[in-house]
Amino acid sequence: MDSRLLFLAFVYSCLCLAQTRATQHKPEAVATAQAENREWAETTLKRLTLEEKVGQMLQVRYFADYKSFDTGDYAQLRGELRKYHIGSLVYGMHMAKSGAWIRVSARDAARMANRLQRDSQLPLLLAADLERGVAPRVTDAPDFPWPMAFGAIGDPSEVERLGAVTAREARAVGIQWVLAPVADVNSNPSNPVINTRSFGEDPAQVSALVAAFIRGAHEAHEEGVLVTAKHFPGHGESSVDSHHGVAVVGSDLAHLEKFEFPPFKAAIAAGVDSILLAHARVPALEEMHRLARRAHRSGGGRPRSVI
Repeated sequence: MDSRLLFLAFVYSCLCLAQTRATQHKPEAVATAQAENREWAETTLKRLTLEEKVGQMLQVRYFADYKSFDTGDYAQLRGELRKYHIGSLVYGMHMAKSGAWIRVSARDAARMANRLQRDSQLPLLLAADLERGVAPRVTDAPDFPWPMAFGAIGDPSEVERLGAVTAREARAVGIQWVLAPVADVNSNPSNPVINTRSFGEDPAQVSALVAAFIRGAHEAHEEGVLVTAKHFPGHGESSVDSHHGVAVVGSDLAHLEKFEFPPFKAAIAAGVDSILLAHARVPALEEMHRLARRAHRSGGGRPRSVI
């Protein structure tokens, strides 16, 4: 995909999201909205400079607890948005001096998202890691268990409900891009970074539950939400936390095909919008992007983006 098509897909996704799934009962309205959004994206693309197009493909982090919108850290973030024409932001987390994670109310999170949209010259695509809904980031939302608990139950309908609730919560606080579900198979019980974030150690079950989450998220909200399967090509067997070091996925290609790829193939078949790559070395492969293309072909479909 060349840069022009990538940018167009990015802006178009930001505008229409998952309308075709979310408003199946109104096909004519969906078709009209899609045509209008695509026309807007095409027109906007033509008037942007090369620098602005590059900026639209960049993503930076934001928090929801800035002390002021006029000074300090938020003023710096706003300046970066405008100077570099940033197209997407990811909702980050940080700790208080006490060591506790800082969370805000759902209202404050939505207020921050609305402010960011007002301060940006183009619509922003706001993302967040929402593997257990929004509760890890906001104070007044239901706190779901880790995905492995859903794997222990083994009921796809429960995971579908989790995906649906996550989508509704995300849109309520201004987030359109859900960086979930985790599609890793937890093949190493000592894995320090995936572990309970995985649905389990059985590739078939993980595949079924990943697909269920995607279905639930796509069908839950009338304005739609984008969903991401992660961490391709499979992060479950590593023994290093990739937030702190270089993780290595040491399996040969045959093992990857049998154990690690199936959940990502299932995600693509279920219509996942994007694939997030693992921050890891994979010696069995010459290049990570070649592996991504291989999985796309094997899955019989193609996500909207690879990140």
